[in-house]
Amino acid sequence: MPATEPGCAYRELSALEPVEFMEFGTIEAVKRAAAAGLGIALLPEVTVATELAESSLARLFREPPFTLRTQLARRSGKRLPVHARLFVEQARRLVCEQA
Repeated sequence: MPATEPGCAYRELSALEPVEFMEFGTIEAVKRAAAAGLGIALLPEVTVATELAESSLARLFREPPFTLRTQLARRSGKRLPVHARLFVEQARRLVCEQA
């Protein structure tokens, strides 16, 4: 089973008990390993959109059997720069649209 580095949230989500486990340092390496037939991988959909469209990777299930929570954090007492505020606004908008 190809996987990301230790500590990555997507690595921790897998409920499978793999017989063999391969560890890669990047999502791109995990995608290539799965596409090469070395196993299955649990990755964010946004990172595999192109491969799904090209059919070099296939989705195993439509609705994930788990819930993923993502949080944004920042240092308190500091004003966010404009680019960071824009990122937070877009992230909030996307989360609200998907809810």
